[in-house]
Amino acid sequence: MRTVGRSGFLAVLGTAASTFVALALVAAAGGTPVDRHLDAAALVAGRCPPRQTSAVIAGRRTCLYVGKRCRTAQDRLYHRYGFHCVSGRLARRHPAPPPVEHAIGVRVVGGNGEFFIRKTGEKFVPRGATYLRRGTVVLTDGSSSFRENTFVVGVYDATRAENALTQMQTRGYNTVKILIDQGCQDGCSGSRGTRDGLNAAYIANVVDFLKRAKTRDLYVDIAAENVPANSRYDADLHSADPNVFGGRNGVFLSQEGVRASASFWEALVRALKTRGAPLDTIRAFEIAEEAWYQAQYPPLSLSSGKVTTANGMSYDMASGEDTLRMLDDGFVYYADTVRAAIKAVDPTALVGMGFFPPQRPNRWLNDGRFLLTGGVIQRSTLDWLDLHHYPGIPSLTFEQAMQNFGLPPGTPKPVVMGEYGAFKFAFPTSQQAVQGLADWDRKSCAYGYDGWLLWTWDTDEGLPGEPPLWNAMTDGGAVAQGMSPKSRPDPCA
Repeated sequence: MRTVGRSGFLAVLGTAASTFVALALVAAAGGTPVDRHLDAAALVAGRCPPRQTSAVIAGRRTCLYVGKRCRTAQDRLYHRYGFHCVSGRLARRHPAPPPVEHAIGVRVVGGNGEFFIRKTGEKFVPRGATYLRRGTVVLTDGSSSFRENTFVVGVYDATRAENALTQMQTRGYNTVKILIDQGCQDGCSGSRGTRDGLNAAYIANVVDFLKRAKTRDLYVDIAAENVPANSRYDADLHSADPNVFGGRNGVFLSQEGVRASASFWEALVRALKTRGAPLDTIRAFEIAEEAWYQAQYPPLSLSSGKVTTANGMSYDMASGEDTLRMLDDGFVYYADTVRAAIKAVDPTALVGMGFFPPQRPNRWLNDGRFLLTGGVIQRSTLDWLDLHHYPGIPSLTFEQAMQNFGLPPGTPKPVVMGEYGAFKFAFPTSQQAVQGLADWDRKSCAYGYDGWLLWTWDTDEGLPGEPPLWNAMTDGGAVAQGMSPKSRPDPCA
């Protein structure tokens, strides 16, 4: 049997005492038995085992490793050593936060798409109007134009917006649509002087509106017509060859246009998230409030040669069939690409696209505007569709418009009539306007429409040459009252 001398005994006693003290300190800090012994060894030996990190936390030396117990209150102390305290255990990084879930989703019931409230599963029917202001703005070329200026910096009227939202809520509406202002030289959504290409003050105005809508239990549809002027997105769009892609055609057919649109929408959604917008009050994004081509510009104006579009496919301009295929494919590729860019930033967002009715099946030629909707309806990944149609216009009956849209009686994509109203030349009184709009609602129900938004709520700044409309608040709010969910709970009845 081995004996230990006095000096050896004192050394062993000293080591044991040190270990006991170390164990006591670790036990006081909390931890598993394995944690305590490892930390005790670290204190005695002055170093940590392989793949562990020596650290001083709250004045105590310890060894850190993934899975070790930790105190959430000391999380910032762990950061010095590359660790995070997540749910009481050390990790090398914080888990990605769960995506902000939008309150409204889409689902298919009996082969037909519909909106629903994610938390309750209840069906949701968008009913409301567009909130829109107009005024004179300075364009990028220095000229002036009378146009939309709802959220333009220095023009946005928060008090007026507040009053309108309150009026909508009082009458039982649940959705308001807004358009992003994009054309002016300064004060609109674009900016060349910022990293994201957006005007921070303008975005702040939009966020303010969203917050006001949220307090009144109103959902918001955010739509845009194009990329913002005075921005890198506009510069990218116009870098496309004008001899191949002219006018609006470049937006939907050129690589530059589709890329610019996708980048703009990604930046806009990211900016809204970063700057505190309540995303759960956004019902949907609309990546083109009304999409159409221009027949007088290339490639539509070309009668020969092949054109390669953004989707990488080539089309023969000498072939009418190939030209139509190009336009149909162009809308589908644009829709799918821009939607994917938004989803990368905001995975639960709903993305849609808007159209006015073609005057002939799948096209419109009388004023140079040309569109096809069959491909977008049937083949795109869009979550929903916005099809505009106004009653009282003699050129098309409701049934003819649906035929020209190529809209079947039911579709897996929910369909909203996101823009419709009563012209005064067709409906001389507000009572007749209500009757005409209600009849339009009932007809659209036969084609599976899932929501209705009036044009507009209270816009009294008419465009030059624009036929006057009954907005919702004209004549003491007669249309707002007559079409309200409180007066007409079932729009199909």
